Amino acid sequence: MPKLNNIEGNILLEINLLNNDFLDVDEERQDSENWIPFEFVLNVPREKYVYTPDMGATFSVYEIKSLIEKFEQIAENKLSKKTLRNLNFQVLNPILTL
Repeated sequence: MPKLNNIEGNILLEINLLNNDFLDVDEERQDSENWIPFEFVLNVPREKYVYTPDMGATFSVYEIKSLIEKFEQIAENKLSKKTLRNLNFQVLNPILTL
């Protein structure tokens, strides 16, 4: 996935979906039962949060679809000149927490 930066350039969000040993997808199962590993970087002033590939962090396919929908809503709101005050995205079964 692409890197997202704020206008000031002091916040960076990067999420990359991975194809490694933690990948657990079976098309016969529901989206909430299929797991895709990811790596994650969030840089904010004076803090950095990272999930590396070896940590085994995963999103369910359901969560990935929800995250993409949230990003689409943000883009639509920004294009229509609405202000974004807060974004909440909840992981159903977090493997790791920040």
